[in-house]
Amino acid sequence: MSIHIALGDYNLDFTDQELTQFKDMWKEEWSVNDIAKRLKRDTVEIIVLVMDQWLSNQIAPRNRGIF
Repeated sequence: MSIHIALGDYNLDFTDQELTQFKDMWKEEWSVNDIAKRLKRDTVEIIVLVMDQWLSNQIAPRNRGIF
């Protein structure tokens, strides 16, 4: 029997500093791709962070969406 770990190849740990930077950029309507570039992260990692923060009511939806 084998186990598949979803997104196991991605780093889904974020420092407090990265989280603060992410929230600031999100409020300023930066695209997910631009946030990823600035934080030197994979776009998938930022998309997962968006989902996490939205589900925990830490960020609000934006008019332009996530991209």
